[in-house]
Amino acid sequence: GIVVVEPNYMSLLEAAAPFDDRADEAARTGGVDDASAFLGRMMAEAQSGYHGWGECFHRFWLAEEESHTWAMVPEPQQKVLLDTTIPGCAYEIGSIDGARGHSSKRDLAALEHVAAKHLVLSACPGVGSQRCLRGLRAVLERIGFTTSIPSKG
Repeated sequence: GIVVVEPNYMSLLEAAAPFDDRADEAARTGGVDDASAFLGRMMAEAQSGYHGWGECFHRFWLAEEESHTWAMVPEPQQKVLLDTTIPGCAYEIGSIDGARGHSSKRDLAALEHVAAKHLVLSACPGVGSQRCLRGLRAVLERIGFTTSIPSKG
């Protein structure tokens, strides 16, 4: 059988023990910093009427380069992104915050005992999420995950 899990990787980065490898540790701690900044800004946008929500979400998850701005996204696509992420993502961010600490350490330890583990990463992740995803890859590969990156997407 297959078990598909979308782990709350931001909390898994915090739960992981530090790396001896300087590059992996920089990705892990940088990912924690980037995730904290992203989640904090998203919650601030939610509390202030979602005005900068799309720009923040787009940069973190979708913009493949710093030069790819929210203003460059066609208005119909902006509307779809906003309609499909508000307010659901604000609730998700609240649950991400609640998953920090002991429960994340428990989840990370449990993932070590899953038999076949594989992580699929985007070939072109958003600029804001790149350190988070590098850190996640290092954390999960340390506990036996294999990783693939499709040629597109």
